[in-house]
Amino acid sequence: MEKLIRDKVPDIPHPDYPNMTTRLVRDIHEHVDFLLQKKDEELREFDNAVWDNKIWEAADILEVYDTLIKLSAWDPRRQVFIEECHRFIENCRERNLSLVDILQKQIEKKEERWGFENGTIWIYE
Repeated sequence: MEKLIRDKVPDIPHPDYPNMTTRLVRDIHEHVDFLLQKKDEELREFDNAVWDNKIWEAADILEVYDTLIKLSAWDPRRQVFIEECHRFIENCRERNLSLVDILQKQIEKKEERWGFENGTIWIYE
């Protein structure tokens, strides 16, 4: 099985995955496909997260949307991605989640683990 992960994750030692196998996406189309899978995964995690973890999960979702929108200039779905991102932000506001806190967490996570721009795929069983 394969899963899109943040680009720096393979460089961070993890006791459960000492020999992490990764690859990079083959092309931009595959990258967008993996980003869409990641978006769905992160939205599920956001919906299932306890209140204290909502900001953390929302930051991941915005990072996925940022990368998806940057990479999809050629894709006719780009406007849909932008509108989905706006709806997600509005959903966060309706839940009284601070956009400032979400963006701050997004920046922290990107500095620590980078983003999804390189298309790093984790290959696992």
